[in-house]
Amino acid sequence: MMTISRQLTALMVLCGAAWMPVGAATTLVQQGPLSGGVALDAVYSSLGQYGFQNAEAMTLAAPAQVTGLRWWGSQLDDLGLFVVRQFTGLATAPDAFRVLSGSLTRSAGPSAQDSSGQPMYAYELTLDQPFDVVAGELQFSIFVDSDAATWFWLAGGSGDGSSALRGADGADWNWLEPDLSLAVVGEWLGRGLPLPGSGALVLAALGVVALWVKRPRAALRSPRRLQGPTPA
Repeated sequence: MMTISRQLTALMVLCGAAWMPVGAATTLVQQGPLSGGVALDAVYSSLGQYGFQNAEAMTLAAPAQVTGLRWWGSQLDDLGLFVVRQFTGLATAPDAFRVLSGSLTRSAGPSAQDSSGQPMYAYELTLDQPFDVVAGELQFSIFVDSDAATWFWLAGGSGDGSSALRGADGADWNWLEPDLSLAVVGEWLGRGLPLPGSGALVLAALGVVALWVKRPRAALRSPRRLQGPTPA
């Protein structure tokens, strides 16, 4: 079941659809890299069935064709170790996914750094088989499949403050801090925007947010393995 914070995120994204162009390749939704943020261990051995799998959910405001993904993390030379999965329901079907493939590149130089000062690079996957999606939530998992390599996924911003974690295929997912850096790339589908009544939606969303920020949020305890020291 969605938390209230996730519902607010979805509502704000939906309102924002009133100003989004259609029919051109663009960043559909993004939680940009949080420079100075934590970086989470994201190495999982499919052979040994141990390690860390992390996943992130993002909300699309309108129907779109997804052509790629972008994420940020520590340096990895063997890009063939990455495993990218799209899930249909992390909570209801933790192992219902398809593996995404295509052309993967890494930025020539770092574009951010984590809380321990380590350089973070941008990775971009251009799908060999783009796919159409309706408005709503998309869920992706990214990990490095290895018994020896190390790789850390940088935290992101502008999300609901949480991402999913589990330790093995078949296990349930747990939602914990923080957001992870991830962008969905593609093209908006359908007729042009703006949508009727979008101004009213924005005002309603702002009112809900104003009420929500007055409520205290319980601290989340995370068992995640971070790169370097955790910021105070």
